Amino acid sequence: MGKKQIRSQKNLERMMKMDQTKLETLVNYLSNLKFEEIPPEVIEKAKLCMLDTLGVALAGSVTSTGKAAKDFALSIGGNKDATLYNYGNQVSWTSAAYANGTMAFCYNFTDTTLSCVVHCGPVVVPTALSVAEKMGNSGKDFLVAVIAGYEMMNRVGNAINSGRARMSHHKRGFHATGTTGVFGAASTAAKLLGLSQDQTMNALGIAGSYASGLLESCTTPKSDVWKSHPGIAGQNGISAVLLARFGLKGPYTVLEGKDGFFTAFGGGNFDLGKMEEDLGKRLLIMDTAFKLHNGPHVWANPLDSLGRMIKTHGLKPEDVDGITIMIPTMYTYVMHSSRNKYPNDAEDAESDPRYLMAAMMLHGRVYVEQFADRVLHNPKMKEMTGRVTLEVDPSLDKVFQETDKTPARVRVKMKGKKEELTETADHPRGAPKNPATNEELENKFLALAGGVLEKGKALAIAQMVGKLEKLDNLRDFVGLLIA
Repeated sequence: MGKKQIRSQKNLERMMKMDQTKLETLVNYLSNLKFEEIPPEVIEKAKLCMLDTLGVALAGSVTSTGKAAKDFALSIGGNKDATLYNYGNQVSWTSAAYANGTMAFCYNFTDTTLSCVVHCGPVVVPTALSVAEKMGNSGKDFLVAVIAGYEMMNRVGNAINSGRARMSHHKRGFHATGTTGVFGAASTAAKLLGLSQDQTMNALGIAGSYASGLLESCTTPKSDVWKSHPGIAGQNGISAVLLARFGLKGPYTVLEGKDGFFTAFGGGNFDLGKMEEDLGKRLLIMDTAFKLHNGPHVWANPLDSLGRMIKTHGLKPEDVDGITIMIPTMYTYVMHSSRNKYPNDAEDAESDPRYLMAAMMLHGRVYVEQFADRVLHNPKMKEMTGRVTLEVDPSLDKVFQETDKTPARVRVKMKGKKEELTETADHPRGAPKNPATNEELENKFLALAGGVLEKGKALAIAQMVGKLEKLDNLRDFVGLLIA
């Protein structure tokens, strides 16, 4: 740590001892967070989060959900504050945050904090870009605001959905990305708008009344409103900040009060200590796990395992008699109720572990093209999906409940052979404890963005993100996102 960081740490420790809410302590820390005090590896992580999110958003812009979000934003009208990705239309910054945030969640390919299972990227990055474009913030300001948004969203998420409260928020029927996202979005917008600590506390207090997101929208077939949850969080986060700036007051006890977010949304089951655990010692954006497969993160380990088996043993589809995935009980909470039927459309297929494993077996990877109609309706996919089964293994429950691991075991039965191939994995590729390379993540971005933008423009985006801190005005960057 440098001298500035040492002083900041001492001030933070003194704040923790004062009679104030843990949210106030966190806001004090984030309000004073400066680019020069952030370690280089954290800045680089923030750039990767930005690049990863933009790739998914550009690909998502041409989906039916992405187009609906675009059309909604255009119908609202308002000031021309910020740009819609791919299309180039300018709309109000709240509408841009909604539409672009929704686009960034149209594929199940976004980053995840595995400890609390929230997806910060599609909330924080579009919110930050919408505000930064409107206000003309610098690249440095943008990166700090993104890091602050991840910090807020992750700490709220960890308090209500990790540690002693591991997945309790999900079990109560809430989609944590939506409910915690509004706090991350508000923190991001407040940082870019230069709100005082009191204004930021009011903004977060207001944001609590905007918190929303039901898991029913994720687990029910034919529903895709879950894809809009990051957009709703971004839109509401900016609205909360503007209302606070105009003088509306919110409760400082929005999280911790007797009728606050943690009690109301956690049913009394939360871990308040997570709000300040290691605060000032490490920034939680570093806990971000990137996806290398288009599907829920709980299925990443089985897909990784099968991919390794294919490579190591030279597995071919015709060699496989059956594939069994053994999972913790909790994974059943994120599965569609129609999981025993072959998926009818891409919406179902993206969350169907049997389909995902079949796609890996037949195609060697699970990207967005594996959900095209020509693949979905291919008889070979249907037949291979029928060879995949799931088993709940209670012995994995304790590992999932008490750690940040997403354990799974894969067993492959070979045709004409008695022995079976078995592999167990705890940390998927792309997670902090099993990181992806920068080249892998850039290739993912280029594959996703390449379906919308010409290759030269996609490469220019990747290069510009790499030197974002040198930009004096983010408006110079946004033009690259237009096809």
